[in-house]
Amino acid sequence: MTVSRGWSFNVLKEHVLREPVANFSPCRDIDLFLDRGSQRSGMGVPDAVHLLHHRFGLDSTLHGDSTRHKADYEILEKLHRDYVNWLRKAQCMQDAGGAPGSRFTSTNANGMWQYSPFLCGTGPEEALAESYRCSFTVMERILEPGLLVHLHNMLTKEGYLTRPIELYEKLEQLFAKLFSVPLVPGIR
Repeated sequence: MTVSRGWSFNVLKEHVLREPVANFSPCRDIDLFLDRGSQRSGMGVPDAVHLLHHRFGLDSTLHGDSTRHKADYEILEKLHRDYVNWLRKAQCMQDAGGAPGSRFTSTNANGMWQYSPFLCGTGPEEALAESYRCSFTVMERILEPGLLVHLHNMLTKEGYLTRPIELYEKLEQLFAKLFSVPLVPGIR
């Protein structure tokens, strides 16, 4: 936090004071992650949630079951609300009601975020970890991606594909234990 504001400590020079980096915002990565201000069309969590919701709807229509992805969308929507509601905001300030503002800024109760690159780095990191867990929860219910990797594996091993498709090959390598079990007894 102090380095981003121009104050650091050097063993040889002791305290080093410099002008802070111009236009530095610790929250820039969070703003990119959430695409606050909608500056990049098709990017950020809100657009990804909207696109996936649209795809869930198309798949539900294709299968004639309007509730086909209801649970998956609810998980996704909860995750989205958590990102929007808690990145750059302190939950204790929300719960406290009339609590005094941050000592870092008199006008903003969540002022610590504006001064802490560490906090603004760990927030998106935790959000990515949570989205990773959420995506695997959804993937466990949608069989097609796993089936495609198994199909790719079989086609490669039998020689029907002369060159493996890199995406499926990487997924197979990353999740080797998951894909080493045959789906149907007797099929390699």
